[in-house]
Amino acid sequence: MSIYLSKMLSKYHIALLTLLLTILIYSAYCNTFQSPPLLDDFHSFVNEPLVKIQHWTIDRFLSISDTKFGWKRFIPMLTFAADISIGKGKFFYLHLTNFLIHLVNVFCIIFFVSRLIQHVRENNLTGEPLPDQWNMALWVAGIWALQPIQASAVTYLVQRMTSLMTLFYIMSVACYLTARSMHLKEKTLNFKALLFYFSSFIAAMLAFLSKENSAMLPVMLFCTEVWFFQQDLPKRIFKYSIKHWFFSISIICLSGAVGLYVLNPILAGYDVRDFTLNQRILTETRIVIWYISLLLWPNPNRFSIEHDIDLSTSLINPYTTLLSSITIFIIIIGSIFYRKKYPLITYGIIWFFLNLVIESTIIPLELIFEHRVYLPSVGIIISFVLMLYFFIRKIFNKLSEFDFKKVQWCIFILLFSLMTLMTYDRNNFFYDIISLNEHNINNSMSSPRSYANLAVSLARIGKNEEAIEKARYAIEMGKENNDSYYVAANTILLAYENMGQPYKGLKEAEKLLDEQPLNASRQGLVTMCSNLAVIYAKMEDYKCAVYSIQRLLLYTQKLSGKEIDVEDLRFPMLQYILHEVQRKNLKLDLDGDGACDPGDLPTTTWVARFLLSMGFEAKAKELLCKSKNEYPNDATALNLLKNLEANENLNRIQSAKWSFREKYINHPFSRFNACMATAYLIRKYKLPSPFITLGENLLSYCETLQPSAADVQLLRGWYYFEKRQLDQAIASVNLALKLDNNNSKAYLALGLFLTEANQIEGSIDAFRTCLRLYPGCPERIILQDLIKDLEKKLTDASVVHPLANMNVDSEVLGTSHSGS
Repeated sequence: MSIYLSKMLSKYHIALLTLLLTILIYSAYCNTFQSPPLLDDFHSFVNEPLVKIQHWTIDRFLSISDTKFGWKRFIPMLTFAADISIGKGKFFYLHLTNFLIHLVNVFCIIFFVSRLIQHVRENNLTGEPLPDQWNMALWVAGIWALQPIQASAVTYLVQRMTSLMTLFYIMSVACYLTARSMHLKEKTLNFKALLFYFSSFIAAMLAFLSKENSAMLPVMLFCTEVWFFQQDLPKRIFKYSIKHWFFSISIICLSGAVGLYVLNPILAGYDVRDFTLNQRILTETRIVIWYISLLLWPNPNRFSIEHDIDLSTSLINPYTTLLSSITIFIIIIGSIFYRKKYPLITYGIIWFFLNLVIESTIIPLELIFEHRVYLPSVGIIISFVLMLYFFIRKIFNKLSEFDFKKVQWCIFILLFSLMTLMTYDRNNFFYDIISLNEHNINNSMSSPRSYANLAVSLARIGKNEEAIEKARYAIEMGKENNDSYYVAANTILLAYENMGQPYKGLKEAEKLLDEQPLNASRQGLVTMCSNLAVIYAKMEDYKCAVYSIQRLLLYTQKLSGKEIDVEDLRFPMLQYILHEVQRKNLKLDLDGDGACDPGDLPTTTWVARFLLSMGFEAKAKELLCKSKNEYPNDATALNLLKNLEANENLNRIQSAKWSFREKYINHPFSRFNACMATAYLIRKYKLPSPFITLGENLLSYCETLQPSAADVQLLRGWYYFEKRQLDQAIASVNLALKLDNNNSKAYLALGLFLTEANQIEGSIDAFRTCLRLYPGCPERIILQDLIKDLEKKLTDASVVHPLANMNVDSEVLGTSHSGS
């Protein structure tokens, strides 16, 4: 009977167990199909008009690439558009698609793991006893799919981007593994192998169109090659590099140059974060260990959409940073060292760490999110299941093969059942947005963001008084770099308006703006000013509405440093306000110039002049051209256009002088350019003193090559400035100005150096000259504020140093500008 049962199970058990696993996965997620959207869902696709397609055409299909994600996440946005089109915006269809993607991922993992086991066994890559390939594949897929941590990628709708990328990523690696196995086995490139290679390539392209994490796919394919096909490949590459040393050094230098080029925009992202690069790297070591602990101990009460984590400021603060760093180092080095003896276990570990590189190292993303483990967890679960199998086999080594199969399946079925209950329990918190945010607060009591998110959710369902209470609490927490200050303040403003008490909301919102902490993240500041303008306009307080728009534009330029989508900044409201002022025959000075507005000017010209005063030249020019066509005799529009054209010419000349990156780094094809690029990068990234000496020597060499080059003296001035040798720095910049008296970048540097030397009048003249030569200077707003502070210092000796007042880093105004 047992022999018959064994044969029957071997024939049908895979299909039956796969069906059972599917039922368990559905049971874990059956309570999520009506869960509402939350947090990033709204600004990613719910409020995105480009994914709301009524009639599908080629143009509408391609227009999805015009969302803020562009082509990098085209496929997920396309699926959102399809769901909204088919389901008419019903949540069920969105959740059903997420669930089906998760289920397809399960089958991809089954295929991937089974191919891994088969290849290792057929090629005798390990001496350890391995489980049946299909059993192993089902165990890994089941534990992975039923992990409560995966709810963040499945139930949280917007994280479809992660699950789709994972689908194509795993498929690409699985197809590559299959193709290489066939290629190796047949010792020729047959049609089947070629088909799988092609499938791997297509899957990789789809992964690249799903999410940026897929950038690690080529590295993972290389690791797959090293682990399972050419284990001596790293040694061969090393020997080749030594033999062809010149070529190797060239590749290293080129890679370093590309790395530095890419590093600049990455580091710029830290300007809007409440942590530094070092703090992020140190903190992520603890977070990675935390991810592993969540996988090994998946208690639903430990999970949250918002985790509050203290920053690591050094290796010993907190001390767990050092422990985590040592643990990760030992695990990775051990995996590399033992990769030939335990290829599957070590491959799983490398898979985990490698696929966390993008989101858990230097890129200035937010610190911690559970959905980031969706792809990496495949690897760690492969390692865990194998180690668990070895452990079970060692304990029950005296059992017959059939009895051992029963024991191992009982253990894994128990694990599946337990995790199904845990995941179902975790998904209960997603049933409504309030319960989810309350759960987040319970798990992160000291996080202002959790309270601010709860306040937003309460306001959305009409519980305005509770929303105001929670928002005030988020503000009162006063946490360092509170990134939810303006979210909470905005919630208070809108909640009062919903309650029919707009005056009360405006009063409190203005008070919060006046009291805004210097260290608060200003991402929500523009939105708040925009809402203030709307409410003031509704209340017919047009002067305050215009003032709010003025603040909105000012903050936009300070935060972004460039013009952005003007339609989102209430520009049309200016025209609406002017029409209302004219219609009601109101005598108002809207822009504070002492004259009634719009006066004799057409509304389009007035709005253009207003935008021009705020630095929005592109939109102003568009409106002025429109006004000139409508009113050919509009002298104001004609004069403004003439001035704009003159400024554009100045800007074109000066922007070419400012861009050190464009002049030297992007064109290092001469000795002079290569030396200047190297000297510039050494100073920009503040390399250690031996490199500083090298940079100074390179500048001296550049001076011999081109004695009349003003940039050499300008860059030398920055080297002196970094060493606080102000007299030499000022002298170098003055020499640069003798060589090129129309160099606005040199005047900017001179102004900063003179400010540091407390020569205020000279610094004001230098900054004004910079702005005169370069009206479109990227740092115009900051410089204008700085000039005001310096002028105030001339009349008030008690004012603190203006650079301290402005909290301006000289590096921002110097050669570290993104266009430098």
